[in-house]
Amino acid sequence: MANTFSNNNFDNNTAKDNTVYLESDGTGNSRGLEYVTLKSDFNMISYNGMNLTPSEKEVSLCKL
Repeated sequence: MANTFSNNNFDNNTAKDNTVYLESDGTGNSRGLEYVTLKSDFNMISYNGMNLTPSEKEVSLCKL
């Protein structure tokens, strides 16, 4: 599921599938893409609409 969520975010059309998981409430960090969480808005999780194609990626999960 984490890989699917991550992969979806590279395309604006599939990123829309992830909006059901967002907990956006205005407290998310919107200053940069270095720290994106479920509190971030749609633009942040979809890399501000940049047309990115990952050549190599790493998905990490941590317990909060």
